[in-house]
Amino acid sequence: MPDLSNENDNPIAATGAKAPAQAPSGSPIMDAFSTHLANTKARFDKTSEVSKNFATVRAGLDSLAKLGDAITSDDVIEEIGKLVAQGLSPEPLIAMMAGDPQNGVPPMPESGQALAAWVQSHEQQFVQQEQQLAQVHSMAQHQLGVAGVQGLLIHHIEAIKGGSKAPGPAPPVLAPSGPSNPLAAGAPSNA
Repeated sequence: MPDLSNENDNPIAATGAKAPAQAPSGSPIMDAFSTHLANTKARFDKTSEVSKNFATVRAGLDSLAKLGDAITSDDVIEEIGKLVAQGLSPEPLIAMMAGDPQNGVPPMPESGQALAAWVQSHEQQFVQQEQQLAQVHSMAQHQLGVAGVQGLLIHHIEAIKGGSKAPGPAPPVLAPSGPSNPLAAGAPSNA
């Protein structure tokens, strides 16, 4: 299970991902925006990756929780092996098993009710971490959408500054209202 106190496993801290620098376009505004968009996309990609890892861990915790009091340390070690085989880093998983007695986190018990309670407590912590990640991922998704709209606006402004029309549909033309305009009165068009 990822350790949110570790910056490498924390989905909130992990959103500081940086993307490779973009080639300059010649416009300082577009260059700054390209960097912003690349960073925003990298942040979204990172939270998406962490979400997939969380889904993998969730499946493992669920299968362990189903064993109830019949669970053994061998079951936990087998499940951790499966998680590592699926690409998760073994260090946080091993640290979870070892616990942190100095900070009140007990090591993994051998079997029975104590081990079932240990799995249950880690599952509760994981649910809280999933909720935090969902919020962070939603924010990254929103920021990516906002960056897309900003990009369209910047592109349009740059096109206007350059004296050319921006590609895309022409802006709507407001027709005057009144009896001389058949479309304003709802009359059918002959076009």
